Amino acid sequence: MAIGIGGERTMRVLDPSLGSTDEATILRRLTLADDHDQLRARAIAFDVRVTWPMATDALKIVSEHRDGHAIDILVPPTSAAMRCSCSTPTP
Repeated sequence: MAIGIGGERTMRVLDPSLGSTDEATILRRLTLADDHDQLRARAIAFDVRVTWPMATDALKIVSEHRDGHAIDILVPPTSAAMRCSCSTPTP
């Protein structure tokens, strides 16, 4: 998800037929030339495999803010029926 200077939200999607799924390649493909000037923030989600404290799939969210703040979040599933939803806050 990319959040523009004016607060507009857009989703960027990769074409799965492009092949490589390593994090650096995905970040490069989702980054546009004018992102630094046009975005307030962005977050990219990756499907990853963790091995500690248990071996499981997880969701890794890499977020960046224009002012330089960045955080990576690793979310392991809590059940086989794990659900995730995103919404836009209403003013």
